[in-house]
Amino acid sequence: MTFAMMMAMLGITSCSKTDLYDEGKIAEMEAAEAAAAQQKLIAEYEANFIKTFGEINPNQSWDFSTNDVKYTLNGPIKASTRATRADVNLNVNPSTTYYGVQQKTLTMMNTVFKEGKDNSGPGTFFGLNAPKNSFTIQPIFMGKSGGNFKLYLHVEGVAEDRIIWEKWQGIQYKKEGSSDWETLSSTHNEGGENLVNATAIQTQPITISGIPEGTEMWLYLKISQAASGYNSAGDIMGSHNGFMKEYTFTNDQLDLYSLPGVEAGKQVQCKLIGCEDANTAKSDKDFNDVVFLLYGQPEVPTSFKIKTLTEDLTKRYMIEDLGATDDFDFNDIVVDVTSHYEAQIKVDDNDEPLPGYENPEYTYKSSYAEIKALGGTLDFELTIGNTKWKKSENFADYTEMINTKNPDYNAVLKKFDVAIYDATTNPEGYNPTANNISVTVYQKDTNRTANVVGFPKNGAVPMMIATDAKVEWATERARFSFEQFQNAE
Repeated sequence: MTFAMMMAMLGITSCSKTDLYDEGKIAEMEAAEAAAAQQKLIAEYEANFIKTFGEINPNQSWDFSTNDVKYTLNGPIKASTRATRADVNLNVNPSTTYYGVQQKTLTMMNTVFKEGKDNSGPGTFFGLNAPKNSFTIQPIFMGKSGGNFKLYLHVEGVAEDRIIWEKWQGIQYKKEGSSDWETLSSTHNEGGENLVNATAIQTQPITISGIPEGTEMWLYLKISQAASGYNSAGDIMGSHNGFMKEYTFTNDQLDLYSLPGVEAGKQVQCKLIGCEDANTAKSDKDFNDVVFLLYGQPEVPTSFKIKTLTEDLTKRYMIEDLGATDDFDFNDIVVDVTSHYEAQIKVDDNDEPLPGYENPEYTYKSSYAEIKALGGTLDFELTIGNTKWKKSENFADYTEMINTKNPDYNAVLKKFDVAIYDATTNPEGYNPTANNISVTVYQKDTNRTANVVGFPKNGAVPMMIATDAKVEWATERARFSFEQFQNAE
């Protein structure tokens, strides 16, 4: 009998794409078997959980955290959601004429906001109340700075914050030994020195009118092009968050009647406002990246003091990875997610809230995560919002159990920033209320998904719970105590 005849009798032929032995079919079968096995484990886990803790109330929530704050999630620019006032008719009128900046003004400016010196000193966050008259903003100086920014005016009752001025707009200067005026621009600014070495400066002022007396407003710079290492595009730096400082002139310090548009013999008031465009550790804090005169006749906008309140609230997520179906220690993954909130209120000279600002609404600003314990032996990828963190990329031996046998509850194994929810720029970001956190657990020694654990719905059997950060996770193989929440208010 030939070899071919023998093979034919045994029914063995060459493999084809439709054969049982096709690699693709084998992979499909293995995946199906793994999924079935996983569903069996989940069923065992759920049955064991109910056997251990009893039937679950269909309304049972697995978010036991009590740290709460009245806050708004980041969304479209604040101005687009505020109420519109019919009596506001904001007009912004830039002059087409250049007016020279007094040497006396520049001398005073250099005293108050000296180039390269830390001029942060004492001072407060501030907002402005509109005077009964129109007022003028005149750029008078620009120190060393990179990138680009725009000056905005926020006016309560106006649907959109208004661009008042853009970096380099309407500024001319003279150099040492030259009698010619040169126009300052992004490509013509003395290598980033801007006006530091100018011998004379002339600029175009901007007049603002149509704002009812007493209307709240503030100025801010918005970074349109980042200066690497100093700021990021989209950053907002203004009078309300500590990046502008004001200095009030008196007539003996400055010839106020020589200001553009000012009539002689009538009262005039003037302020100097210095702006800082860097918000990192590299900032020189000289507050002269751009300096403006703010003046009006008879009155200039008056200032009110703003205080920033902060809250840092932490949720602790305790997670089972289904490495076992009956221990319920909820320490396979323990991660704390801390969210930072801010509110700004008007205060008096003693920093006490003014009427109407006693119970402010906070805005969600940032979050970070801290890995606190790793009691599982399987690799996993943790997803918080749309921020991902994988165990095997941070620990060489991902099978090692860490900080669960004799826990140090103050220890932090790893820390990383978490991108937060923003309706416009990051709708998939972390939302503390939604608990949009999940874990993809991998099969042992493979990169194949074994299980995906998400935050459970009310009444479901949980593989993840949320608590306050003060709640301690269980030691290894010790059952987590849900009884501690039974009488919690």
